[in-house]
Amino acid sequence: MPTENRVAFVTAVEPVGAMQTQILLMAESLRRWGGRLADAPILCVSPRFHLPLQRSILARFDELGITHIDRNQNHQLSWYRFINKPLALIEARQATDAENLVWLDADVLVLDEPDSFLETNSDFAAIFTGGDMATTSLSHPLNAYWRETCGRLGLELEELPWVEADGRRVRYCIQAGVFRIRRRSPVVDHYLGNLEALMDSRVVPSVHGLFYHETMALTLAPFTSGSSWSELPRSHNLVISGVSEDGQIKGLESARILHYQAGFFSATRNELLSALGRCRPDRLAWLEERISAIDPSRTPPLLRLLRRGLAEFRRQKAMRFLAGCQRIDNGRAESGALGR
Repeated sequence: MPTENRVAFVTAVEPVGAMQTQILLMAESLRRWGGRLADAPILCVSPRFHLPLQRSILARFDELGITHIDRNQNHQLSWYRFINKPLALIEARQATDAENLVWLDADVLVLDEPDSFLETNSDFAAIFTGGDMATTSLSHPLNAYWRETCGRLGLELEELPWVEADGRRVRYCIQAGVFRIRRRSPVVDHYLGNLEALMDSRVVPSVHGLFYHETMALTLAPFTSGSSWSELPRSHNLVISGVSEDGQIKGLESARILHYQAGFFSATRNELLSALGRCRPDRLAWLEERISAIDPSRTPPLLRLLRRGLAEFRRQKAMRFLAGCQRIDNGRAESGALGR
């Protein structure tokens, strides 16, 4: 099977912050450093109402071979920002015959050929995480949320295996910014179905509100669908959470996918670039020519105002939704959840 028919990359796009220019940067890095996957299809989906994308962005989409799928699904949860991801995957599945769909958040760079995306040894693959969401014991603050969520989806918490992630022993928990799904797998449908069920439950963890629901829906999708799963190499989603005191980023020298998150907009930007320059100087030289383009402050003032208006409308809908939710702490449930 030709390589280009084995993998299609998928992301969502709206004119929010620096998302449009981040996607251009991601796509250009794939075309330049992606090896056998450099020419793979890139499907950029807008599955809910949005303000128009910039014409210059759409022109660059054409130049980079990005297919923009603009289809407002009018989903009842369209105010929830993370609904874009499962909706985008459903649209992408219908637009390609690729064996694997690889989701990439906008804030990633391809630094080398991500060859593990060519594998078909499982229906779903992502890196494990031991971050704030991962539960480690019965006394963990989110353990009750995990148990409640599993129960809502017809699972027992004990069905989830223990894994090693970030030096910790945790219940199976993934980082949802980069993952591979076999296109014909039921994981795609269960991702959306799980999220809808969790939203319908009106139960949220204290403090975090709806923030974790989308990741939880995806984490549990292989289990609710009876699908196979595997672990992606850490090199295929190197998440940048900071720079060490000696200016190093562990794993950067072998990273295939750099997930920089807010790294280029934060106080650690110079440290991140310096660390990249020490171990990947050619990648840094390429990036420095382009990084100013992902500054969200470059957006025209009127467009920024309109975006803020739409964002506020959706925020108000989210707050009204949360007002009718229960918040669950470890063993306790209270009404009137606060979200973020």
